[in-house]
Amino acid sequence: MKKLLVPLALTALFLAGCGQTTAQVAPSSSATKTALAATALPDIEGQPYAKAAAALSAARIDYRAVGPDGLTCINRPDDNAAISSINFTTGQPVPKGSPVILTMDQSEADVVSALVQSA
Repeated sequence: MKKLLVPLALTALFLAGCGQTTAQVAPSSSATKTALAATALPDIEGQPYAKAAAALSAARIDYRAVGPDGLTCINRPDDNAAISSINFTTGQPVPKGSPVILTMDQSEADVVSALVQSA
């Protein structure tokens, strides 16, 4: 019986290591697609709203304007309205579907007020 256990134990140890290889993890296809779909943010710092919006549209980057109160501007901000901050930095990859948030120096109420006064 002892003579049979030793070869069985050796065979079990040998087979335990069979078929195992070092796995090489390839980048996931979704990570690759995200990297390919990302577009570098153009230099829009200090630009008025109209120029920034045009540059983002040309780069096919989604964006939205918000007022200093954080509320999304429903009406288009004044073309010369200043952008006080952006949620990405120049040159940073912007993943497709992640909008660039342009924080404006004027609120939606300011935009509506200007529209009413100009009418």
